[in-house]
Amino acid sequence: TIHFLRIANGPLKGSLLCQIVTNILQECVVQGQRKILINEKYLEEEQKDALLRFGFLFWENGSLVKYIRSDVITKSGIDALLRSEGLAAKIDTWNIKQMVRMELSFFPLKIRDLDIPTYIIPIRAYWAGHLFDSTISAENLFGAIPSKLWSIENVYYRHTKPLTETAPARILWYVSGHGYAGTHAKTVVGCSYLTEVHTGKGQDLFKRFKLYGIYEWEHIYDLCGGEKDDDIRALKFSHTELFKQPVSYQAAQRVMARNGFKTPNTFAGPVQVSNEVFFDMYEMGKGMYHK
Repeated sequence: TIHFLRIANGPLKGSLLCQIVTNILQECVVQGQRKILINEKYLEEEQKDALLRFGFLFWENGSLVKYIRSDVITKSGIDALLRSEGLAAKIDTWNIKQMVRMELSFFPLKIRDLDIPTYIIPIRAYWAGHLFDSTISAENLFGAIPSKLWSIENVYYRHTKPLTETAPARILWYVSGHGYAGTHAKTVVGCSYLTEVHTGKGQDLFKRFKLYGIYEWEHIYDLCGGEKDDDIRALKFSHTELFKQPVSYQAAQRVMARNGFKTPNTFAGPVQVSNEVFFDMYEMGKGMYHK
């Protein structure tokens, strides 16, 4: 239970809130805690909005509650899960977005048979270190930009080919070996939720999402091949969960082959995979099993 949560005004106020809540959530997961209750009565509206994006729900007397479950369950287990927390809902009427919201409300809970796409998306270590991977940024002399690394939501830009992603979806992040990639080179380091996909002219997307992501205009310009009016894609993602044990390239190939995908796959571009691939890699990354 958190009775007091106040942050002084400053340029990193929102980012610091996200970092504090992330640290608390991680500590609760490790300790096996099942719930975070925030009783602070003087939260600002933007702070409440950030907590709602984390998966907090309004509770009694204006408090905010975040349920925590580290399980991997099926849809058939949702009723029992809700009852165990004193909640009730008619899940047979839920759509996909409501199911995703359910996962986020109990994050890092995962529903195994939730029918949403999964993509393995390659990312250079430099960008991963700034956007979500604190291990990579710690191996860099200059570290990461706090407002990006600590954000609950971020944007990653890429080319429009070879495939068109749809949201909501899951992302497995594969750190390529391009440049200096440190200890996480050629590994699947974690997963996120893909919440929005936008395709448009580089200049327009940069203006729209300037507060997200790490790309500056020069990077967008290069991505467009020097043509500011060329289309690119912006992937908005949230709730990144870093793996305790990054999945090696060799292990990823075995998972792909075991689930009927052609190998070797160098992950030079985004690849759509199955739920089975996601959960094999997820459970390996979480240290649940080794195959």
